[in-house]
Amino acid sequence: MRYLAALAVCLSPLLAEAGSYIVIASGDTVPVPAVLDVPAEYVGVSVYIRSAAKDAAKRIDEVNETRVRLNRAVSANPNLQIQWARSSYSAAEGSYKFSSYSGADSQSQMFVLGKLGSAGIDAVTKQIISAIKTVEAVGDASITTGDTRLGVTDPERFRKKLLGLIKDNAGEARTALGGSSLEISGVGSPVQVVQKNDKEVSLFINYRVTVKK
Repeated sequence: MRYLAALAVCLSPLLAEAGSYIVIASGDTVPVPAVLDVPAEYVGVSVYIRSAAKDAAKRIDEVNETRVRLNRAVSANPNLQIQWARSSYSAAEGSYKFSSYSGADSQSQMFVLGKLGSAGIDAVTKQIISAIKTVEAVGDASITTGDTRLGVTDPERFRKKLLGLIKDNAGEARTALGGSSLEISGVGSPVQVVQKNDKEVSLFINYRVTVKK
């Protein structure tokens, strides 16, 4: 089996089946003072399946077949699930001019998610890695994993609490600056998620307060 460990990875928000969704936290900093810290509900590991076969059709088949194997392995653990992110298939054929081949890759990116409960992030991450390691990649395909990030289900359910925090912050700003009125913009933007530590995520709305005199 080809199993590679990669350090650099970008985890993005993921949409689940209808009705709910899981957002994986980014590694960014929080740009606003009104923040709500909540316990994480999921840990996610990004996974890439790539094929460097010379034949374009073979690359696509190998990625898809390996993805089916991964899905089967993850489904065997009721605490884990896969959310697909994107696939990129190159139609370029390999060059036979040189003895070493470095043709265009075809790849599929996904996230293996584990629900956090009584088990901590380390234990759930081990479950995820163990499931991935059971998968034998097809042909010239390889499986690459990235780092871990925490996540929560449907962060929009915290919007009301965040709006209350924004209101309090705006009032404090007006009092401190001595303004007669204020304008708050951006409150309709999505609730964003940033990882705070190994147990919590920080939720915020990217708003702006303007105090008028």
